[in-house]
Amino acid sequence: MDLVIGRVTKTHGVRGELVVDVRTDDPEERFAIGQKLRGRLSTGKNTFVENSYTVTAARNHSGRLLLSVAEVGDRDSAMALRGLLF
Repeated sequence: MDLVIGRVTKTHGVRGELVVDVRTDDPEERFAIGQKLRGRLSTGKNTFVENSYTVTAARNHSGRLLLSVAEVGDRDSAMALRGLLF
């Protein structure tokens, strides 16, 4: 069983930042720069795609966590990750 530490709710800006609903007591450690995160995204009925993401930046903004990962560089790529679980 995997531990879910966050869920992508939407995008922020045009550079591909992800707005993450944090589900961990230690976001500073879990989303630290350089951390490798495994993400799981539903692609339909009982099917999932898993990928690895490397944190390049994380910051709080108006009570939300904004996350940048190396594998996402623009808004369109970020929008495709809505619902992604880390």
